[in-house]
Amino acid sequence: MASFYAVFGSYPVKAEGITTPLKLPAFDSKAATCKPPVGLDRSLVFLQDNDRQFMEGVKFGLAQAAERRGLKFTDELAEDASSKMVAAADAAVANNAGALVAAPIDALALAPSLLAAIAKGTYVGTVVPPPAVTILNAPQYLTGERLAQAASEFIIEKLDGRANVVLLTHDSLQFLAPRFKAMRDVLGRLPDVRIVADISPALSTSREGTR
Repeated sequence: MASFYAVFGSYPVKAEGITTPLKLPAFDSKAATCKPPVGLDRSLVFLQDNDRQFMEGVKFGLAQAAERRGLKFTDELAEDASSKMVAAADAAVANNAGALVAAPIDALALAPSLLAAIAKGTYVGTVVPPPAVTILNAPQYLTGERLAQAASEFIIEKLDGRANVVLLTHDSLQFLAPRFKAMRDVLGRLPDVRIVADISPALSTSREGTR
């Protein structure tokens, strides 16, 4: 795992990240180092990579959550431009945003901006890649297994068990790669199914997938 800078209190510390299971102590809201940040706005900024349906759903949920908590909500749609997302993140930090949620386009390029936000006391959440205070993730192998099982049932019931399959993956993001390994494993159990193309599109959109 590549090293990155984690922030503990107000001190940046170079670390390799957590690479083995670790049981953390219970959160103590009364700890001396646990003080509410000062000077931050009651706002939530969503750094959205593109307008695919999944991300539109994330935006809807965040907007609802912000409204219920009396937070100003802003959606910054980057349209798959990493530089645009980085600029939006830097602007949010400069404007003292209280919270950021990001769906990174280029996780490494965005990392310095997110770390600057964390160091300032801003809550940072991400859709899968760190750095962040919390991340949205899922058991990726199990996810891929369930999806491929549904595809297998369709192939067996509707196509007599025979099919040529095109896999559109996101293997370029290491956190998601197990999902697509599971798909290959499950589909590989069907003797009359061939994976004729295994492609990782540059962008995760339906438009890119149909090219």
